[in-house]
Parts: sequence; structure tokens; C-alpha cells
Amino acid sequence: MIPMRVVVEVPASTANLGPGLDALGLALDIKNRYVFTAGEDGPDIEIYGEGEGELPTDHHHPGYRACMECLAEWQVPIHGLSIRQTNHVPYSGGLGNSATAVVAGLLAAYKLADRPIDTHDILQKAARMEGHPDNVVPAYLGGLSVSVVDASGRIVTNSIKPPDDLQIILTVPRFTLSTSRSRKALPAQVPLKDALYNVGRTGLLVTALSAGRYDLLGEAMDDRLHQPYRAALVPGLMQVCRAARAAGAAGAALSGSGPTVLAFCCRHQCDPDAVGQAMVAAFAENNIPAYHLVVEPNYEGAVVFTTSSVAVG
Repeated sequence: MIPMRVVVEVPASTANLGPGLDALGLALDIKNRYVFTAGEDGPDIEIYGEGEGELPTDHHHPGYRACMECLAEWQVPIHGLSIRQTNHVPYSGGLGNSATAVVAGLLAAYKLADRPIDTHDILQKAARMEGHPDNVVPAYLGGLSVSVVDASGRIVTNSIKPPDDLQIILTVPRFTLSTSRSRKALPAQVPLKDALYNVGRTGLLVTALSAGRYDLLGEAMDDRLHQPYRAALVPGLMQVCRAARAAGAAGAALSGSGPTVLAFCCRHQCDPDAVGQAMVAAFAENNIPAYHLVVEPNYEGAVVFTTSSVAVG
């Protein structure tokens, strides 16, 4: 029997973590919730919370598009699709909002088509729709992931458990920055020395997080491939990162393509709210209002519920 209503919760994610451009991603314990209902007039999409009134509510909605494309590929007939979306992930940018929608849409398609979940297929489709795997992999699997695309276009990924005492401070400026605009700031070519600089630090970052070596994160999260070029789009970026370190954070970096900035903190070694306040103050010195959140890693990834009656909220 084909279920007609599917609920999916998908966590936010932060990508790159400094040097790991398009490869590293970490799931966070804030989620967006999607209720997909088949058989209603559609597209009928309502969005509550973050991004309400700004995100698309037509066929351009990434979750709607992902779900419908998947069902069309399998030739599963569907007469209308509605989505009720409740967002807790900040909308400004850099926290994988669109990845949550794509992952939710693909999982909903599998349930609506009454097909067994195929993780490989979901990751392949999600990475293709998003353009890269760094957000969709942790959004789907949870935890810290390293993901690459091989010569045949196949996603190759491995997950790592972050330290149990890791806290993440997210400082969110009150303006939006699209991924496409931030992407256009990157050069087509970079000096070999900068590429080598990032290769070493990406490896150091993964091993440092695996071992809980917070003392290495300051150096490991440094980057020459994207943040220097994106800094002009996020006024005060480097100042905010320095303020985080000065307030006790182990390391700081642009979250994804920005404008959100993240800092890593050991629960036993620093005051995360003091770090967040210092970062907000640094943004304020550049005339950018911002706020901060303290979150932890998410380990479970996307969760699917199939029910006959669901209350949105």
C-alpha cells in the first residue's frame, strides 16, 4: 500500500570547515521539518519559520522538484503534491537549507513510491541536484563526512564521529548571500602553493577532530582557496574569526559559502556564549547586525516518519 503522507526531518549542515572546500561537511542539531502529502492539488507549499515569505512556494521549491523528478523517473503517477515546511535552520545562508529540502524530497519520493531506501541513489541524486556533496551527505547521514566525486561521477564518502564535547557557535549575519553569488567570487585557478596549503590543513583538520585535538584546530581551519575571495561579500569575516579565537574558540571559519560564520569550542575549555557575543560584536563593528546560536553535532541524519495524520509545527 502506498503511503500518502510522509514526514521528514533533516538537519542543518556546515560545509568546508575552513580548508575542506566542497569535501568536508558536519551535520548540526537544528532541523527543518517537511510534511509531504500526495493526492492534493499542487504544488501547494506552505513555509513556516525561517525563510517564510522568501523561499519559493511553487515548482521551483527544491524539495518539491526533487520529489517530483524522482517519481517521474520511476513513472509513479501522482495527482498533486503539497508540502508543509517548518524551518528552524537560519535562512541567511551557509547552513545547508536547500540540502535539507532536496534530501527530504528524495526520501519522500521513496516512501510515496513504496520503494526500499537506496542510500547510494539518494546521495547521487542529491549531490547532482545541489552541485556538490558536502552538505547533502551529512544532512542525510549525520556526523562529520568527507566526500569526493570519482572519475565516473560516483559519490565516495566516509563518515567520522566528531568529539563528544564539541560545541559549534554559529554567528548569523542578518543578510542573505546566495550560494551562486558566493561561488562566482572564486577564481578558476589558484597558485599551487595555495592548493598544497589547503591539502595539508584538510588532512590535519580531519585527524584533529577524530582525535579531539582542539589545540590543532586554529591552524587546521586556515584556508587559502575560498575565504580570502569571499571575504569581500561578508564584511568583517576575518575580524569575526579572530574575535572568536581571542574569546577562546579553538578555530573559526566561514560556514559553507556564507555569510554564517562558525567557531569550534570544547565544552570544557571555553564559554560558547562569550565566543558568540565576541563574534556578534565584531560584525557590529562592520555595521552588520548578527546573532549567535550554540549547537552540537547531529549524529542521526535525516529521519523519516510515515503517518496518516500529522500536525505541522
